[in-house]
Amino acid sequence: MQRNEIIEVINKKTLEARKLINEINDLKKLLSNYVNQSKTNFTDEEKINLFMNYFKGRDSIYPYLSIDKKD
Repeated sequence: MQRNEIIEVINKKTLEARKLINEINDLKKLLSNYVNQSKTNFTDEEKINLFMNYFKGRDSIYPYLSIDKKD
């Protein structure tokens, strides 16, 4: 490989690396916007609703321990 060819390959790879770094930075910005918008402080009622929605309609899931508070 000639010196000019090596320099050309280096320049192409450098440009490609810059494009990838820019894309990574753009994706990080999008992710930070999403994380900042997500709600992390749930009320007890919201937590219960969220948990219940995970298992809604699932008849293949059963508790492995059940405690009757009446006794």
